[in-house]
Parts: sequence; C-alpha cells; structure tokens
Amino acid sequence: MKEVLIEPAGKKQYEKLITLWESSVRATHHFLSESDIITYRSLILTEYFDQVQLYGIKVEEEIMGFIGLNGKFIQMLFIHPDARGKDSAKR
Repeated sequence: MKEVLIEPAGKKQYEKLITLWESSVRATHHFLSESDIITYRSLILTEYFDQVQLYGIKVEEEIMGFIGLNGKFIQMLFIHPDARGKDSAKR
C-alpha cells in the first residue's frame, strides 16, 4: 500500500500546484478556451492561492492533488490526471 499524506502547502509549492492545476484542467475542463486557461492560471498563481488554506495530497512524496479551503468551504480541488479514478490504497 502506498503512503498518502495531506500536508499544508505554501508558496514554495505554488509552481508544482499550478502545473498540477493546469494538467487537471486540460484533462477535465474541455469547455475552457486556451485563453481562459492562461487567464485563470495567472489569477490562481498570483491571487487565488493566497486567498485559501492550501493542502497538498502526496502519494509517496509526489503531489498528486490539492485542496484549497476558505473556512469550512472547499474553494478548489484538483487531482492529477494520472490519479483520477484510482484508489490510492491500491496503487
């Protein structure tokens, strides 16, 4: 069984998180244009990450997803395309 950890994420992880975000969006958000993705990528990286408490979901030390919380509300939740539909306990 692979180890799964949920850990606070900060500015040091922003580049990894935005790369994961973009991979996830390109795999699932087919309704967004390329221009939309570029615009949102910039906003998320420069503004939105700072507005939430971020937690990285690591599978054996590799960030495979993240969640952004604002109080008790989930504001963002993204999973790496390679992890979609997989039970991490079976990976």
